[in-house]
Amino acid sequence: MASKKEYEWYNIDKLMSMNGYFNFAIGPRGNGKTYAFKKYVLDQYFKKGAQFIYLRRWKSELKGKGEFIADIGHLYPDYDFRINRNRGCGEIHHGHES
Repeated sequence: MASKKEYEWYNIDKLMSMNGYFNFAIGPRGNGKTYAFKKYVLDQYFKKGAQFIYLRRWKSELKGKGEFIADIGHLYPDYDFRINRNRGCGEIHHGHES
C-alpha cells in the first residue's frame, strides 16, 4: 500500500518575496490560500497600518456579515471586526469598542 502524502498548508512567503503590485495564488480548494493571505494582510495592518482590500467578484460571494473574519478572528481576540454593507467596507476596532 502506498503511503499518504503529508498535507501541506499554503505558504505565501515566496510569492510575497517577489514584491508584486498584485499577487495571485492559484491552487486547489481548501489548502489555506485565503486563510494565509487574510492572516498576512491583518498582521501587516496591525504591525504597520498597511491597508488592503478583500475583493470578491459577485455580491453573492459576500454571504455573511462576519464571513471575512469567521475563520481567523480567534487570532485577534482584542479586536472587533465589523462590515459596513452600505459603504462596502470593513472597520477594525480595538478592545471591542461600540
